[in-house]
Amino acid sequence: MVDSVVDNISLRTQRKAEIKLDLDIKTTTKQIQQFINSLKEMMQSKNIVDSYNVHLAETGKDAHIIALEFFVGVEQAMEEFIDLKEEITICVLKIIEDSQLQFAIVNTKK
Repeated sequence: MVDSVVDNISLRTQRKAEIKLDLDIKTTTKQIQQFINSLKEMMQSKNIVDSYNVHLAETGKDAHIIALEFFVGVEQAMEEFIDLKEEITICVLKIIEDSQLQFAIVNTKK
């Protein structure tokens, strides 16, 4: 028997993409809210996206983590899905640049 959930890919109706962004801990709440709003506006302009979610996923001593996830129908070819994810990622990077936000430098040494 299997102790975990089995995901039958052939039964999926949507593809999901996730982008997690670790923003510098010095980012203010106002900047975070403006950034989230900008991401939502950008996602609303993507008519091919079925649904999306943007939120402050967590915060800690090293970073504020913003999560962006979106769904598209499985009828979209995989290459088109990958191209869309790349397009959205580039738009996200442009918003970060325009907002003059900084990525967190997370210490991976323990």
